[in-house]
Amino acid sequence: MYRVKYLVYTDLDEFIVPRKSLGWAEMMKKIENFKYDTYLFRHSYFFENYNNTTLDSLHVGASQTEFTCNGSYRVGLPKFLTSVIRLRKVHPPKEKSKYILRPLYKSTIGVHEIFEHVGDHIKTYVVPPDYGLLHHYRLLSGGPNPVAASTVDDVKRIPDERAFVYKEKIVEALRRRLCR
Repeated sequence: MYRVKYLVYTDLDEFIVPRKSLGWAEMMKKIENFKYDTYLFRHSYFFENYNNTTLDSLHVGASQTEFTCNGSYRVGLPKFLTSVIRLRKVHPPKEKSKYILRPLYKSTIGVHEIFEHVGDHIKTYVVPPDYGLLHHYRLLSGGPNPVAASTVDDVKRIPDERAFVYKEKIVEALRRRLCR
């Protein structure tokens, strides 16, 4: 608890992607305010079914889906480095949100929230989506039903290549680790 300044809490198919910074540390320096205990990141879906479409093919960054080690062993890239099409909808705070927290107080961590203990008052900063957005990568069957969407805008798809800023460094790190 006291070894780290921040604890990032997401699922394996989710990534908090800084939008105006080149990493979490730089992003946190820009938004950090010690009156807040948690930093909540709003959520948007990147459905696998929405990628590899004609819209997706217009985006060069998505074309590389794997690399080869030692001439034969193929390594697939993580979804966040191959998917560029997301739903336009950014969910409201506390709806599928995840967070970065300062682990300096007593709390119980839930999947999408932090539960307060008696006497505790946890202050949360809702990070504007233009500073950081939670990318959620999954199949359409596990997400919202476009037919049941409340508005047409909820199911509009838009390109979002922000995660590609990290692609070169991540691919190089994967090569060093996996191509020994």
